[in-house]
Amino acid sequence: MLTVCTTYFKKPDAAPTALVRSCQRLGIRLKEFGTQNAHDTFLRTKLIPLHAFLAQVKTTHVMFIDGNDTFVLNDLDAISETYESLARGRVLIGSEVQAWPYKSKAALLEHLAHLKGSTSRYRFIDTGLIMGPTALVQQMLAVLIDSVEHYRKQYPAYSRRVLEDDVGLMVLNLCDGKVHPVIDYGCQIICALRNLEQEKYSVPVATFTAWRQTVIHTSSTVMVIAG
Repeated sequence: MLTVCTTYFKKPDAAPTALVRSCQRLGIRLKEFGTQNAHDTFLRTKLIPLHAFLAQVKTTHVMFIDGNDTFVLNDLDAISETYESLARGRVLIGSEVQAWPYKSKAALLEHLAHLKGSTSRYRFIDTGLIMGPTALVQQMLAVLIDSVEHYRKQYPAYSRRVLEDDVGLMVLNLCDGKVHPVIDYGCQIICALRNLEQEKYSVPVATFTAWRQTVIHTSSTVMVIAG
């Protein structure tokens, strides 16, 4: 059993996001939690509310998707099947083409991607999707949240926005060996188009398979798109 959930920030009168509309079209029941009208770092807007929400989740597995800049193209059966082939029993996160916010970690992240045999441009970390056994996702989130003060002392020059960023916290904890997610380097489930401005605005969804063979070096079909 799988719970699909999201949180996002929007004005009270804003129209449903692309994620909400895409889930409605595919018949996916999307649970929304912690919705805010303003953004206050991803630690407070995303990680802490998600950790609290998961305490109420009864299903064995969960898939969190960012609410403001994502949409779903495939049904849950296809997504679940791909997850099982990639990361059965483990936590899965997405990948990215740019090392942010800690460029000093880029070489290590590239080395980790190389060790996994990836030839994709997507060598870095994206947390627009977090999927896996509910208990393990909770545990990983607790590690990220609890690490904030440690890294605040280690990197006193960094701003609160950077130190409390979800990707940043994942990168620091991953590089320090504190978390061990499976990274979807081949974008078999989620494909982040940020930092690919030309492709982001010029590639129709219908041609993604051919585009991804060239750009991401994989022929699988994209299932979730992050802006």
